Amino acid sequence: MLTAREHLSFAVSMYRDGDDDSGVVDGLLADLGLESCAEVIAGCPLARGLSSGQLRRLSLALALAK
Repeated sequence: MLTAREHLSFAVSMYRDGDDDSGVVDGLLADLGLESCAEVIAGCPLARGLSSGQLRRLSLALALAK
């Protein structure tokens, strides 16, 4: 039940040295066109969240964060 920004923040903090995490997160959100849904939960079977295309872009952003 994390938002797109929280998912990316966690991934960046786990895989990077922690220099400027917020700048990296904002850059990834902007580059992949996820700014408008940054505060939307990713979703689960019980709650709607991001669309399937947005989920694909979020997974790409997570891979790029690594």
